[in-house]
Amino acid sequence: MATNTHHHILLSAFHCLLLLGLVCLCNVVGGSNSTWSRPGGCIDSEREALLQFKRGLPHDPANRLSSWTADGSDCCGWNGVSCDSTSGHVVKLDLNSPETFWDEISRIQSYETYHNRSLRGVIGPSLLGLKYLAYLDLSNNDFEDKPIPEFMGSLSNLEYLNLSGANLHGRIPHHLGNLSRLQTLDLSNNDGDLLMGDDARWVSHLSSLQHLNLNLVDLSSDGSSCKLLLALNMLPSLSWVNLGSCGIKSIPSFPLVNLTSLSFLDLSKNEIQSPFPEWLTNITSLEHLDLSWNNFQGGIPSALWSMSSLTELIISGNGRLDGKLPGNQSSLCKLQMLEMIRMNISGDINKLEGSFSGCIRSSLQSLHLRDNQLSGSFPGWLMEMKQLKHLFLSSNSLQGPIPAFLGRLSFLETLDLSGNNLNGRIPHSLGDVSRLTILDLRSNHLQGVIPEFLGNVSSLRRLSLGENILSGGIPKSLGRLPSLESLYLGYNNLSGPIPAECLSNLSSLRYLDVSYNHLGGMVSAAHFSNLKSLQILSMANNPIIFNISTDWVPPFRLWYVDLSLCKVGPPFPTWLRLQQHVRILRLSNSGILDAIPDSYWSSTSSIDVLDLSNNQITGRLLDSLKHIVIRNLDIHSNRLEGAIPEDVGEAMPSLQMLIVSNNKLNGSIPRSLCQLQILDFLDLSQNNFSGDIPDCWKPSSYPKLEVLHLSHNSLVGVIPHSMGYLSSLQSLRLNGNSLSGELPQSLRNCSGMSILDLGENKISGNIPIWLPESMPYLKVLRLRSNNFKGDIPLNLSSLAYLQVIDLANNGLVGNIPHGFGNFSAMKFIHNINETIYWKNGSSASYYKEVIDVVMKGQMLQYERLLSLVVSIDLSNNRLSGGIPQDLADLVGLQNLNVSGNRLSGHIMKNINELHCLESLDLSRNNFAGEIPTVMLSMTSLSHLNLSFNNFSGRIPQGNQFNTFLDLSIYKGNPYLCGSPLDVPCEDGDKQEDHNNPDELEEHKNGNAMWIYVFTVLGFILGYWAVCGTLIMHNRWRTMFFIFIDGKFDQLYMFLILLMRRFKRLGKAI
Repeated sequence: MATNTHHHILLSAFHCLLLLGLVCLCNVVGGSNSTWSRPGGCIDSEREALLQFKRGLPHDPANRLSSWTADGSDCCGWNGVSCDSTSGHVVKLDLNSPETFWDEISRIQSYETYHNRSLRGVIGPSLLGLKYLAYLDLSNNDFEDKPIPEFMGSLSNLEYLNLSGANLHGRIPHHLGNLSRLQTLDLSNNDGDLLMGDDARWVSHLSSLQHLNLNLVDLSSDGSSCKLLLALNMLPSLSWVNLGSCGIKSIPSFPLVNLTSLSFLDLSKNEIQSPFPEWLTNITSLEHLDLSWNNFQGGIPSALWSMSSLTELIISGNGRLDGKLPGNQSSLCKLQMLEMIRMNISGDINKLEGSFSGCIRSSLQSLHLRDNQLSGSFPGWLMEMKQLKHLFLSSNSLQGPIPAFLGRLSFLETLDLSGNNLNGRIPHSLGDVSRLTILDLRSNHLQGVIPEFLGNVSSLRRLSLGENILSGGIPKSLGRLPSLESLYLGYNNLSGPIPAECLSNLSSLRYLDVSYNHLGGMVSAAHFSNLKSLQILSMANNPIIFNISTDWVPPFRLWYVDLSLCKVGPPFPTWLRLQQHVRILRLSNSGILDAIPDSYWSSTSSIDVLDLSNNQITGRLLDSLKHIVIRNLDIHSNRLEGAIPEDVGEAMPSLQMLIVSNNKLNGSIPRSLCQLQILDFLDLSQNNFSGDIPDCWKPSSYPKLEVLHLSHNSLVGVIPHSMGYLSSLQSLRLNGNSLSGELPQSLRNCSGMSILDLGENKISGNIPIWLPESMPYLKVLRLRSNNFKGDIPLNLSSLAYLQVIDLANNGLVGNIPHGFGNFSAMKFIHNINETIYWKNGSSASYYKEVIDVVMKGQMLQYERLLSLVVSIDLSNNRLSGGIPQDLADLVGLQNLNVSGNRLSGHIMKNINELHCLESLDLSRNNFAGEIPTVMLSMTSLSHLNLSFNNFSGRIPQGNQFNTFLDLSIYKGNPYLCGSPLDVPCEDGDKQEDHNNPDELEEHKNGNAMWIYVFTVLGFILGYWAVCGTLIMHNRWRTMFFIFIDGKFDQLYMFLILLMRRFKRLGKAI
């Protein structure tokens, strides 16, 4: 009986345990939100507190709080709410929004997810009703720049508090120091709007704190960072600290380090300028140390290389450190990641072998040495790092071929060798690295073809081979890379068609750039049929022909398209109409001959960059575009007609760049353009605009306008005074109009002006003497073909950056200022050939500068070579006097034109010092004298005009003068002689100077007298040199006469023998 009773008791206990297990299992299966709930539901007061908190968050676009209702439902089951399974109290509130992310492939930050998911409102005090709350996460929401509420310091049971990325502002309340149970505090990523304040000692009261993240919290005020670090040193439980990007300027020294549990420390991206903190080396528990992107000075303490617990060491971006590595890092036996980017590490990389010897070769998995000054061939010691997964050696000066041993690093996942001087072919062994996901070899000098074996590396996600000298075609084998997301082959010499079977299989591809090659052939819908993930498409500068039907529906959603210089037209591509998410669209020079219908843009709401330039688009495109939010619009060099809409300023307030030059637009310039507050570039040149330039700018408008080009229109009137409010202006071109009046004084406010072109107008008055002082950065000053009068200001030579000065075709008088030899930018040779760009920093847009320069007798347009041009043109004025001798100091000068003036005197004797001079025009002046023979050494001179002067004498012969055969070069100089003229020079010598016959006769008489003098002196010296020696030296005299007697005897015997030979010959005959 007892046995049965005992058995019954055990069976009942088993059933109870089974029932309890089933209840627990149901709780687990029910989800995390109900883990701590109980059958009876949540506490009524806490439900009401949550509902009040919800009322403070009216913006809930994703309806994340839709389950929070007042119908009596169990709040423990609400989204983001968790309760204690026993008491039913709310202990966890997790309302974090999905974090905004940075898309590595598209390079654009996705704010869409943030705005569509984040809660917006205030943090209400109803949270105080949740007295048992231990976990609170409100991260990545939008609390509208409000401060952290002080009442949060009263949530005494909090163990976890996360307010990161929540758009909070102001001083962090010291009341948080009351949270003695707090283990995790995260206030990071609030855009630097949170301040720690002067007293951070309250942090030391967080006695349970283990995890602290204050990234982007402002600690720049005096003493706040030092006080915080001292407070943290009083928390021995602290194991994880992030103080990155906090504006810390200095670090205190600690006589006693109390951070015995600290394993993670991030002090990156601050402004620390102190020596390297050696006390850090005393934290023996430290595993992760990030001191990157600071201004630490001096050397790296040797003790750092003895921190045996380190697994990750990041000290990049400390350019003031000496960059010297220890000879041995044998103590870092646990180190897995070493990052030393931009550290001034220089010299032969092979000499670093000792620094990477010992056990570090067996532990290191990630090595970052990019952006240093390393040189030499690829280091062999890397072959010993068998565990290496990530190798970054980009942006150095490594030379030679890529070694084959890299194929033996079987764990390698990332290989970045970009930006070096590596040459040769891509080694076959790379096809054996089966785990490789990133291969970046761009910006080298690699040759040969893209190898087929790369198609065997099926794990590749990013392949960058651009900016090399690779040739041949794109191999079909690349279509065997199912995981490939990014393919960059641009800026090579690739040719042939793009194989459809290659692209169509890359279903994961998001980034495709094959621009600036010689690829050709046809591209059809078959190439893109499976590219459902494609976001970036760039095929620019290839003779590719697009053959896509009008009804094709692309499978992708592009945000970047560049098909410039591809054959996309004649009709505008209809398949692009479906790309509603395009942010950048470039179709310049794409053969479009079409009038784009208004309906084409009906599905487009906004676009950052629209470039349709250099096509033959007709119609009134601006009318259909004004309803779209466009930031950068370039439609120059088309056949657009009509006027710019009068309300363009109100309709398109987001414009940062508007370029409509070289079209057929007409009408007046709308005054509403003055309302575009963020416009950087405005180019309306080469159209048919008429009327006055609007005088509508105000001090508050156009704070950013840098480029204003209205040239080659039919504008009249004066330059408006209000243009002086454009204080950021760097390039002003009003040339080729009919503007009149004087240069307004208000332009003195444009102190950053670099290019000022007012040529071909009717502007009058003197050249302002305030120009050099008010516009000290001028590179181009072009005032030709106006009505300027008076002297050339003497202070123009103080323009240190001036490369082009063109004052031709005016009424200037006086002398050429002697200071013209002081133009600093003309005193050296410009050998950097680059286009002058005005770049829009907020987008991928830029504007090329083009300038007209009269050189070699013709008007030339300079764009790509503008940075090389150095020119002075003072022609067709009424200048007098001579050319200043110091002009020869301008050794970089390429063009000098002073023709059509009243200049006189001689050509500079030192003109040959102008080594770079290519064009010299002195015609139609009163110059006289001979053409200096030193000009024969001016081998760069290719254009010369000396006509209609008073030059005389022989024309120099030799070098480049042998190419100056055009008789018009010397026309109007009747006293010149010699080739190529048919006027011979007298006696084969220099002809007389007919301008000064008396001087020439006197010169001849003087020469004759000196000939007589030197003849007499030569006879006397010769006589006494021989006879005097014989008279004074008896032995020499005796030997001389013996020598003479011997020679006389030899001559006598020779004559006797010769006579006998003639007699014998006569008898024989």
